[in-house]
Amino acid sequence: MTVQAIKEYLETAVIPEIVELNDCTIILNPKNFYERHIAMLERNKGNKTFLPYYDRLLSFYNIIKLQGVLY
Repeated sequence: MTVQAIKEYLETAVIPEIVELNDCTIILNPKNFYERHIAMLERNKGNKTFLPYYDRLLSFYNIIKLQGVLY
């Protein structure tokens, strides 16, 4: 999945106030989280050093998408 596709989806999705990314990570400002991750990835296209940003963003996207399906 591309960063652009994730960005387009999240711009229109209903984002909860708090998101639990995993057992150890709770995101208290989800909008700031995904905007900063997208910005970082867009500035560093192709740089594998920033792959963890993509992995976290993809996990976040999957959680938001799943929540949208459940409601």
